[in-house]
Amino acid sequence: MVPDPKVVAVAPEAGNGKIFGAALGLDAYRYLQSEFFFSGTMPAYTTRMVVNRPEDPAKFSGTVVMEWVNVTAGFDYAVDWAFSREYLMRAGHVVVAVSAQKVGADYLKATFDAQRYATIQHPGDNAANAIFSQAAMAIRTQTELLLGPCMPVRAVLAAGQSQSSVMLARYIDSVQPKDRIYDGFFVHAGGEPSTSNPAAPVLVMRTMTEGNGTRSDGPNLVVWVVAGATHSDARILERGRAEGAGGRSGDCTNKMNDFPSWRVYNAGFDWLHRWVRKQERPPSGPPFEVQGGALRNDARGNVLGGIRLPEMEAPTATYTLSNSSADPLDFLLALACGLSGSVLQFTDQQLMQLYPTHDDYVKKYTAAADKAAAEFVKAWRGDPSMLTLERL
Repeated sequence: MVPDPKVVAVAPEAGNGKIFGAALGLDAYRYLQSEFFFSGTMPAYTTRMVVNRPEDPAKFSGTVVMEWVNVTAGFDYAVDWAFSREYLMRAGHVVVAVSAQKVGADYLKATFDAQRYATIQHPGDNAANAIFSQAAMAIRTQTELLLGPCMPVRAVLAAGQSQSSVMLARYIDSVQPKDRIYDGFFVHAGGEPSTSNPAAPVLVMRTMTEGNGTRSDGPNLVVWVVAGATHSDARILERGRAEGAGGRSGDCTNKMNDFPSWRVYNAGFDWLHRWVRKQERPPSGPPFEVQGGALRNDARGNVLGGIRLPEMEAPTATYTLSNSSADPLDFLLALACGLSGSVLQFTDQQLMQLYPTHDDYVKKYTAAADKAAAEFVKAWRGDPSMLTLERL
């Protein structure tokens, strides 16, 4: 049995709180954001969670997404919330950011506000799995405190990107079989479980940076790889800067990848929700084409295979894996640029060769979009009227 932690609400006016995204779109979707401390004794710890929920309980889908926040930069950043928050709010999901790792928890007290976060006490990442389980237990057993009245929880999903996905993969292997506190997992850009039949449904989302991985689809595992996507990208860094998550302010040598990969991530969240709630398994995704151990590209330098948005079928640019920091002495910026790839716009001559007229481009893009929509409809087992771009 997973221990039920003690939960305490944090007063919004209590010092310099850092609950990212509070002013970025929540009002438009009538969402509320609250911060809570929660504590346990097995092991002894106090850390925090940030709850994003619909103001109107009638809008709640019944699904809670718990994100293991990323701490690669030395502080908390809820990357999947930043990628997909518009979809997650449209869908009516509750999204909870959990400070499961010591680096992020300690940084709250050491840098943001020593007084507000004075009670934070993290014993180390050996406790992170237990903390993440207990956070979900609190959501299930102390729902009215954390979400408010009339908010029944029907499913709890876990999500994590990059380092957090690696931690989640280890959690899936070692903790989920015994705790079984989560109903499904969104493992994004990094980790993968050690088996194709984990103890709960798992959707693994990979980019060109990680390639196809080593795991194939199985009874409780679906793997998607996204053509054009890179481990990090312009959307994540720009939203990190806007949300005060410490995003780097310098420049990369080339324009950072701005491919709309978030559309596929949104679809992945939607499918995982339906897989868990309605037993509607996501469709399998095609792998990247590989030659000699490397991803195979077309004549324009774009990867072949994978899930392909219209921007890859009717391209106006090449999306690469390589980039670098304009300031080689800025380690974090060098890491961010290196993981974000480049977008190299086609020249006017290249565009004219591909699309002699504007109408020609529109026709090719529309055909690619129609093809993608048709494949999605083929896999859909629900109400086709729900298939709109706004939904994803």
